[in-house]
Amino acid sequence: MQTNTYDPASGTVTLSLDRARAVREVAAHYQSLLSDDPTTRALREAYAIPDGAVPDAGRRADISAFYFWTAWACATHRPGDTISYTNDWPAEPLLDHGPTSSSVLWSIISVVVLIPLMVPGVFLAIADYFTFLELAARTIGGRCASMLTFHDGATLEGLSDMDFEPAPGARRMR
Repeated sequence: MQTNTYDPASGTVTLSLDRARAVREVAAHYQSLLSDDPTTRALREAYAIPDGAVPDAGRRADISAFYFWTAWACATHRPGDTISYTNDWPAEPLLDHGPTSSSVLWSIISVVVLIPLMVPGVFLAIADYFTFLELAARTIGGRCASMLTFHDGATLEGLSDMDFEPAPGARRMR
């Protein structure tokens, strides 16, 4: 399937007889799977697909065509090139596809840029969480403190009103 047999003038892809038969069989399988066909009921249950997931036969045919075209784009070489339309991604050893130098380079650049951008965001999220807990503890007051439970199961039970000062403008609850 790596050889590109797409003809832009006619808008068609030429397939061998074996490959065309395989495409038809795979399309029929997905059309059965997405319908309420009893022959694929056990498979639908295993995949958690409801019976009649796609009730319209035309839509099921469109989905099957979509599956073919996405597989074709991942496997077929671009005209005059040795990489697929998806830049050999995902890497597939059966097609002799491996990551290209440009995809490796951009992956490294993405990680190098992403990590420094994530660190301040994570720090701010953690700081914001602890600021919220501090404000909640100051605002709630002693009597309601036993109602506050943290994610790890800890509570503020047993703390007295003396342990908390109301936030500016808040009333102390009695």
